[in-house]
Amino acid sequence: MIYKAKESYFKLKDSENFCAHWSANKHRLLIAGESIDVTVVPKALEKHLLENIQVYDPKNENTPFEMWYVYEDKTTGKTERRHIGTDTHRTGGDASKVAGQHGSDLQEGIEDVQPKEENI
Repeated sequence: MIYKAKESYFKLKDSENFCAHWSANKHRLLIAGESIDVTVVPKALEKHLLENIQVYDPKNENTPFEMWYVYEDKTTGKTERRHIGTDTHRTGGDASKVAGQHGSDLQEGIEDVQPKEENI
């Protein structure tokens, strides 16, 4: 996954950024405005995500499973939720299938950081 720092990254303390949790070199590249390739998830990030991602099981076979990132907003103290994914289970003959897609909040975040394709 290619990652480029947003404004919020520059505001992180050294105890919260890539320098503290993974790689000082990747941190320097991000500060310089470069993109980095993240192929291995840092253990601290993996632990954080496992503790803060919730799966909503609708208990209804016609409603998809939804994944939410749940966190406390440090400025308001309120619990916030971001929709990061949806899994739709369906049957087709003898086989069942799962279709996954990015959640609406994640799609908006990806749009913010991905460069727009130019028409050729």
